[in-house]
Amino acid sequence: LNRYLQSKTIKLLHLTGSYAKFQNQVEKSRAREFYKKTKVRYTPKRIIKDTTKYEKSIILADKCSLIGNTQTRGTYPKKYHKKINLVTVSASKLKYIKTKKEYFLGNEYLCFFGSGAVLKGIDLVIDVFLKNKQWTLNIVGDLSSEYDFLKAYGDVLNKDNIHYYGHLNTSSKEFLDICKRCYCFISPTSSESISTAVATCLTIGLYPILSKYTGVTLPR
Repeated sequence: LNRYLQSKTIKLLHLTGSYAKFQNQVEKSRAREFYKKTKVRYTPKRIIKDTTKYEKSIILADKCSLIGNTQTRGTYPKKYHKKINLVTVSASKLKYIKTKKEYFLGNEYLCFFGSGAVLKGIDLVIDVFLKNKQWTLNIVGDLSSEYDFLKAYGDVLNKDNIHYYGHLNTSSKEFLDICKRCYCFISPTSSESISTAVATCLTIGLYPILSKYTGVTLPR
């Protein structure tokens, strides 16, 4: 390996998220906020453990590809920006996309996410809907292994205006039926590459309420 690293071989590195130290910092910060609010200790789920090797890899690379937008690249130190080239991501394969006739303003919303509920800001979304019973929140994502999150919020899932479905395949009838009822999806994530969930929801035709860290640049 050292022979290749020391040779004239062009070294390429593929990056799939925000800068490791940035992501670790924001997830730990969100975990502290979660504890302050709920008195439940949340263990961060998306921590990048070996930041030293991560850093060495970027230094050794001649060029890097990064799934993300300029905001994602902005989480990296400026000294690396010139070697980082942005690439995009594809959405899930879909059986349903809203037609013009199906666009409407309603009171049902979708929150669709991967692992790391607190980094994704799912608690923040639930907090809003607990205070606004006139709106309905549909949560799609696997919380079954996040016992600390469920300890704090398990009692409000599937109660009143909040409906939790767990993991659903995006081509399933249940997921598509939810999308047909919703006009909007919400993603207040604190760190991403480009969120495939966001790309999928945009492709379906749902109106976006996003944080700037989803990796998606919306038209102005």
